[in-house]
Amino acid sequence: MAQKKILYCASTASHLQNFHLPYMQKLQEMGYYVTACVNEPCTLPFADEIAVIPFEKNITSPENIKNIIRAYRLLKKQHYDAVSLHTTLASLILRVAIRLLPKNQRPKVFYTCHGYLFRKNDGMHKWKYLLPEKLCAAVTDVVMVMNREDEQIAKQEKLHKHKLEFIPGMGVDFRRFELEQTKENLRSKYEINENAILFVFAGEFSERKNQQELINAFVRAEKQMPYAKLLLAGNGALQSECERLAVQKGLKDKIVFTGHITNIPALYRICDVCVSASKIEGLPFNIMEAMYCKLPCIASKIKGHEDLILHGQTGYLYETEIELAEYMVRLYRDKVTRAKLGENAKQAVYAHSLDVVQNEIMQIYKENL
Repeated sequence: MAQKKILYCASTASHLQNFHLPYMQKLQEMGYYVTACVNEPCTLPFADEIAVIPFEKNITSPENIKNIIRAYRLLKKQHYDAVSLHTTLASLILRVAIRLLPKNQRPKVFYTCHGYLFRKNDGMHKWKYLLPEKLCAAVTDVVMVMNREDEQIAKQEKLHKHKLEFIPGMGVDFRRFELEQTKENLRSKYEINENAILFVFAGEFSERKNQQELINAFVRAEKQMPYAKLLLAGNGALQSECERLAVQKGLKDKIVFTGHITNIPALYRICDVCVSASKIEGLPFNIMEAMYCKLPCIASKIKGHEDLILHGQTGYLYETEIELAEYMVRLYRDKVTRAKLGENAKQAVYAHSLDVVQNEIMQIYKENL
């Protein structure tokens, strides 16, 4: 009997590396030959083979039309029993290619939505993202969503063929956040004053992550927070623009651009509060990781954040830049509240641990393969 084959696909190899290796491993253990489909040649654990499709970030790029043809040829040649799709762009391209196949040659399609790029009340703007999802629904056997608003959207718009499943994210392996070093030791190592109150956000500098709002709110609040600093970790297209904004506002020494950070556990361990001004999310890993590290979170009131943060219990959800600044000042001044919210946050986020979530997701695969 021929070994069953599954194509496990995301726009980038780093996405699979960071979030999906445990699932690829489990599929191998179930007896599947796992082909990882990504944008460039690479080596990935638990991938028996790598298929390269050079996905372009710009969805309307002519190269992505070619990528549909590349995907079609790959599917036509390999006859996969199933495909597991992740990230919006790659999922769209693969599903369009699957629609081109004769019905009797189509694999079982599992699509994990890491966050629709629109909200249910976005009006006409949402249709440039919603229409492709509706066109691909006919070949999408199982849709997995990870926040309640996306679940409502998928139900209302009928974005699945057979099953819609709610999952609590992809699961976070919290074991790497168990550090022996204390906050005091780490601050000494990085020469950070013990009296400083550090606000932190880790993520790509982009319009969607909206670091400019964090900077502007910090500007509003900083006169009431003489020992506060804002740490912005990561890199991206808008990093230089944000650095210029910090200089223009006269806060070059109080807003720290750390660049890419490999030791996120240590970063969170030295900080006091996590902040996020993201405009749209699925179920953000950075918030879950910060919560596990006992950081209260101040975050924009959007899907994903609303699913993780209990307002007033594990952090605060804000709607305006002024509110964000006010919550920053509140937590800066109140050490007892910071500690209480942080303890609550760690307890609340256990439900999103890899051990818990992986069992739920693999059960969905087993029931539908």
